[in-house]
Amino acid sequence: MIIEKCKTKEELNEQIIKIIENIREEDKKELTQIIKNIVVPQIGKENSKKILKKIKEKEMVGMSPLTKMLLDWEKEKEEAKAVSKKEGKVNGRIEAMLETAQKLLERKMNIKDIQEITGISKEELENMQKTNVKLM
Repeated sequence: MIIEKCKTKEELNEQIIKIIENIREEDKKELTQIIKNIVVPQIGKENSKKILKKIKEKEMVGMSPLTKMLLDWEKEKEEAKAVSKKEGKVNGRIEAMLETAQKLLERKMNIKDIQEITGISKEELENMQKTNVKLM
C-alpha cells in the first residue's frame, strides 16, 4: 500500500491528499475510518483534521448545486443564530447596566461613583439624570 511506504510525515500527508483527490464516493467512509484510527498517530491530530476536512470538501464538490445551496443556507442560518444570540446577551447586559445606573441615580448616588461601577459615561449619566428616563 502507498501509505505504508511513506518514510516521512510530509510524504504520508501528500499521499493521503492524492488519495482523497481520486477517491470514489463508496470509499470515503472507509478512508475516513483509516485516517481516524491509523493515520492520526503518524501525522498528528491537526494534520488529520485537515485531511478529513478535505474529504468533506470533496463531498461538497460532487453534490448538486441545489443541495450545496441548501447546505450553505443552513450553515448561514446557524451562524446568524449564533450572532443573534451573542447580540441578545450583549443587549441584555447593557439594559441591566442602564437599569442599575437609573436606580443609583434615583438614590442620589454620586455620578462619579455610578460611572466607575457601570462604565457609563458621565455625559450619559447626566443626560439620564436630567431627563429622568425611566427604563421599563
